[in-house]
Amino acid sequence: ENEPPCRMLRGYPLKSEGDEEENPDHILEIKLVKCASVPATQTRGWCGIVRKRYKDSSKPPMYLLNLLYAREGTPLQSMARSLSRLEHLSHVLAWTKSDPRAEGARDPSVDLVELPRLMLTFLVRAGSDGKRRLWSVDHAELSFPIGPHTTLRSEASKLLLAIPHSVLLQTKNEELFALVPNVKPARPHVASDPFSSELVLERTDAGWMETARNRTFLYPVHASNNFLQASTRAAALYLLLLRWMNRDYSGSANLVSGVGTDTKYEEDEDQIFQHLGTFNDVHPASFAITVKVTLAVADAGMRWPWDVPEFVAGYMDAIMHIPARCRVSTAEEMRLLGICSQIRKTLEIVDEEVKDLKFRLWGQWGQIKLQRYAEILSSVDGGKEASYQEFREVDSWVRALVRKLRASQLPGTKDDVKYHVLQSLGGYEIEKKVLLTLDNRTALLERIEGTDGAGPDDPLTLACLQRPKETMWQTHFDQNFLLCSLFDFNFEVLGLNGLYKDAEDEEGPEIPQMRRMSMPMAVGLIFS
Repeated sequence: ENEPPCRMLRGYPLKSEGDEEENPDHILEIKLVKCASVPATQTRGWCGIVRKRYKDSSKPPMYLLNLLYAREGTPLQSMARSLSRLEHLSHVLAWTKSDPRAEGARDPSVDLVELPRLMLTFLVRAGSDGKRRLWSVDHAELSFPIGPHTTLRSEASKLLLAIPHSVLLQTKNEELFALVPNVKPARPHVASDPFSSELVLERTDAGWMETARNRTFLYPVHASNNFLQASTRAAALYLLLLRWMNRDYSGSANLVSGVGTDTKYEEDEDQIFQHLGTFNDVHPASFAITVKVTLAVADAGMRWPWDVPEFVAGYMDAIMHIPARCRVSTAEEMRLLGICSQIRKTLEIVDEEVKDLKFRLWGQWGQIKLQRYAEILSSVDGGKEASYQEFREVDSWVRALVRKLRASQLPGTKDDVKYHVLQSLGGYEIEKKVLLTLDNRTALLERIEGTDGAGPDDPLTLACLQRPKETMWQTHFDQNFLLCSLFDFNFEVLGLNGLYKDAEDEEGPEIPQMRRMSMPMAVGLIFS
């Protein structure tokens, strides 16, 4: 029953747009055959044989190998272990020219490896030393190193500890490169290990893969084996993201200069940049990396993926615990405070306009109108679904607000104004503690720089948070009240005058209404 006609499927190559190719150079044939021993179950059953048959008859057909069930200790299993760092084995296609049904084909050799999602292809061929290696088709003269680890490779491997999905490639002259897939990383919260640096790779995130212009990044290893070199800005951003999520703050600080720009990022670069603000890291050095990146892109006209005043204030509060390599200079601190001052003034103007808008749109109809305005401002779809009149009202109001900001010599585009308006509609306010920290640091730095106009002997006054209102309530801890009578409890807590006071005039917590009872009954009544 394995002879023709048999159970067979045929697959034809598709273009990137999803259309079938007109003149494909090969087709796939998937044939179901009965086997005496299925590798997954070690029992008799059906197996699938996948064959790539080329249109050119001079090329021999190739057969797909199952890397998941490669025998332990074989070269196939070693290759599968290395490639599993780059991609899931379900998306690693290892092809051989040997028919797996032939005699003596228990451990067939690999001739071609394809990683379709990463757009990588590797050929297996012998090098100048006669040894067979995996050679990259996309990166010329780069291959997987084989044999025992050398000193250089061991030192270079330490650079990849923070990058779990990377592999080392080398040239004929043993120059090393790190190949890193561009996949979305995430750092899950681990309750038992709050400072965990383990990363989870979301390889199936379709949105990330569609936006990514480069599916992989290639980082040359410096001759000193001390750091990786980023050849593009997107590669530097991705390496910064991985180092930062791995809590390598010193390494992250060294990469900030490579991501600086005075123009807006490309779409794939902006995707990585926005992802920098998705993970919550309250380490003092992390605040320092945040403000460094803030300064690096301050002139690009982009919106930061974090609350700048909050993180600048956090940096000022934790400055004594920040390593010297991660700190910023006094001049950079002054510029950060200037950026925060501009944000505060912008928010004040926007808040006034939003209050005026709410005053004009009052009542139930006004609430519906405000909600509709927020939908138009927050999404492109909301703007398309809006009527022409609504869209024109919102657009003219935003344009007037932009002109008002420019008249106050404040930077702001339409996107910035929309973002701040949505913040104001959502009730966002900068905390008083943050404002005081920024004001106090500004006053201190101005005194140090001598720009506040005060003399050297003049006192410096710093503000502090207002003392909270004191309460007259006192805490009384006595577990015997569970067993006492209501009269004794009232007398001990409220005093003699409290016994004759009307219950409706009382202020404070409700008095437990229980008579003398046992401890279990009293506790049960409290919980009920």
